[in-house]
Amino acid sequence: MYLDKQIKTAPSNEAILLLTRLKKVIKTGGKRFRPSLFFLTYKAYGGDAECISIGLGLELFHQGLLIHDDLIDEDLLRHGKPNIIGLYKKDNSLTNEAYAMGLLAGDLLLTLVSGVILEGKDLSAKNKLHVLGLFQKTTNDVIFGQQLDLLNHGNHTKKHILKTAKYTTVLPMVIAASLLNIKKLEIKKINNFAEVFGMYYQLVNDFNDYFKKDHGVYKLKDFKSGKLTYPYILAHELVNSRKLMYLKKHFSKNLSLNQELKVLDILHNAGVEQASRDFLQKYHAKSISLLNKLEIKDKSQLLALTESIKV
Repeated sequence: MYLDKQIKTAPSNEAILLLTRLKKVIKTGGKRFRPSLFFLTYKAYGGDAECISIGLGLELFHQGLLIHDDLIDEDLLRHGKPNIIGLYKKDNSLTNEAYAMGLLAGDLLLTLVSGVILEGKDLSAKNKLHVLGLFQKTTNDVIFGQQLDLLNHGNHTKKHILKTAKYTTVLPMVIAASLLNIKKLEIKKINNFAEVFGMYYQLVNDFNDYFKKDHGVYKLKDFKSGKLTYPYILAHELVNSRKLMYLKKHFSKNLSLNQELKVLDILHNAGVEQASRDFLQKYHAKSISLLNKLEIKDKSQLLALTESIKV
């Protein structure tokens, strides 16, 4: 693995520890969704090179962004196990050292993306520069989307396209298409599908945060951290004024178990869960429709990947 090479050439014991912990965290879990989407798109359009550097670059990019996201949310766990910040914590709290190490780790992974691409032997020099340009543009998009998310500003759709879709679905697919010199009109179709599919991907995550148990409990992380995701927006339309006051009072606060259950009870009785499912279904149907417009003979694997994202 690329990180093994970095460990062997690390300049200090502290650097070796950081890289070793990063390797452990990356192996902990995850679907490798972005590399999978790249390879499936590349092969669907006739690509036959390995392009391992692209898949690895996409995964390192994703992992670096996840660390920064965990820093913003002050999370110490990922997939139920300590993330890189949690591995540096003391007394189960986010210390300055743990925060700083998380920041450095995220920056390091994002920097390693360039190294992976430049050192790869599966791309021409021209394609390497083009791919790095796409990564750089996507980095800006994610930062600006994350800014809108933090400030709870901006159009909800635009925020999630920038924060999630641009790097989760658009980047892998557009890189694949650009390496194969696909026509601009088809790349536009790919981009349209990827943005809608990326929005659906994010909306599923938002739904699951409210209504799906994680290790036996409901997370409600977005509610407790004060994030304006679609279930909470729907609550303002469907919950009566008295119960909405309760939601507003407890929004962006730590909750007791009884308070969490009451929030969920209010949302369920007002039909927020079902309305969220209906909204998701519209994005799912639109994703499938746009996928079917792509000029690919065999869409079965891309369709299977699309169908794998569900509540």
